[in-house]
Amino acid sequence: KKKSKMILKWKFAITDLHEDFWKKINVYCNTMRNTLKLITLSLILILVVVMITRMYFNSIVCDLNKPLVIMYETDLDHANLNVLKKSLLKNGYQYKILTDKKWIAFGKKIQRIHEYIKQLPGDKLIIVCDARDVISVNHDSDQFIRKFEELVDSESRVLVSTEIGCCVSMAFGPGQYRTNTGDVIHRSFDDKTAEHSFETQWKNMFKSRADKKMIRHTVEHKQSIHLNAGIYAGKVKNIDQIYTYMAIHEKEDDQVIMSEIFYHHPNMFHLDYNREFFSNSHVWDTHNKGNAKNDTGCYYKLTKDNKIIDTYLNSMPFFIHTPGKHFNCFDHIQKIK
Repeated sequence: KKKSKMILKWKFAITDLHEDFWKKINVYCNTMRNTLKLITLSLILILVVVMITRMYFNSIVCDLNKPLVIMYETDLDHANLNVLKKSLLKNGYQYKILTDKKWIAFGKKIQRIHEYIKQLPGDKLIIVCDARDVISVNHDSDQFIRKFEELVDSESRVLVSTEIGCCVSMAFGPGQYRTNTGDVIHRSFDDKTAEHSFETQWKNMFKSRADKKMIRHTVEHKQSIHLNAGIYAGKVKNIDQIYTYMAIHEKEDDQVIMSEIFYHHPNMFHLDYNREFFSNSHVWDTHNKGNAKNDTGCYYKLTKDNKIIDTYLNSMPFFIHTPGKHFNCFDHIQKIK
């Protein structure tokens, strides 16, 4: 009897152990199943996010067959920005607006754009422009690409607009802001109290470069040969290289420093001397006073073919830029286009 009782106890113990073992196995399996479900759902969610992001990215910036217009604006409700957006959509351009809560200076604009374009393909064609004084006119984005490839060495050069006016306030002469490798010598905001004006040196530099290209416009005292940083275009890799050389501080003037890089590396630039792509008005004739029709620096008229012609050089540009807050001229272009 004692032996039988012992055997029964062992049987019960083994049965309990067996049941406990399988319970633990079931708990473990259920836990693993739930974990696998969670992992699977997480992977599916990640995949969906990646696909949506890729689709959005592709639709906005990765179509290498369309130029991307990049702007920087702190007031996204500004009326002139909306004018530019509508004109871009009309002519088939993609665009991206970068923004901050507060405007600091043009240097900050370059910093933000430089940061953004690092994520773009190197061969992507981009157009960087001001947001409040630029309008897309006359031709669509496909025509822009064809003409750009025809006239510009797109593999090594950036197309930059030219203007009659020169120059942004320069406290130093050519070669005194950066070394040819981009090391900072002076910032554009340094030594603003300097008595000596370097404007003549800069004018002579721009003139000598234009003379090498045999550029001579009709009006002797109005030569559109000076670099304007309000609008330019090129492949991402080339603009990235120029920005790297600029090594700009957020409070610096972008036109001063880009002019300095042009001084050191002219072969990185294609200045649009004949205003075939970009046309800049000349606010300094009237300083924005009076009627735009009598403004000798607002060169724009509508042709019979409903195109806007730049009467200064009889060109039909893709973009018109009205720098120096030449808003009378900007409003005039809106009315006639």
